[in-house]
Order: sequence, then C-alpha cells, then structure tokens
Amino acid sequence: HISGYSVNPVAISGNEQAQLNRLTISISVEFKNKTDEKKSYSQTFANYADFDAGQTLSTVESTLTKDIIEKLVQDIYNRTLNDW
Repeated sequence: HISGYSVNPVAISGNEQAQLNRLTISISVEFKNKTDEKKSYSQTFANYADFDAGQTLSTVESTLTKDIIEKLVQDIYNRTLNDW
C-alpha cells in the first residue's frame, strides 16, 4: 500500500525561494515466499523525482508518478530476486 506521498523543496535560492521541489512516494510491501519462509520480507520502499518549482504539481504529477513507480517496481524486483 502507499504509505507516503509528499512534496518538499530541495533546492533553495539565495532569496530563500524553492528552485526545485521533490515528489516522494513510499510504499509498504509484504512479500510472502511460500516455499522458503526465510525469504519473506516486509519493507518500505521510497523513491522520488525532482521538478522545477515554477511548475505546479498538477502539471507534472502524471509524468513524475509514472517515473517513480517504474523505479519502485525495479527496487522491489531487485529486492525480491536478490536471494535467488
């Protein structure tokens, strides 16, 4: 399930204005290996994408979430297959 969804400034200019914002998505995964219980795990995965502070989240959200989800899927895939 999605355990976190946030936008935070990551690059501040000299006049204390955000130049970059970061969208971060976290998901909690519970993997059950029915053939080898020792390979089961529960873990939270998080990934992010940065966007120009001059853009609104609603303008870039669709593209960013797609990119973040692809990274999360790769992270989960790598974690799951790491023990095989």
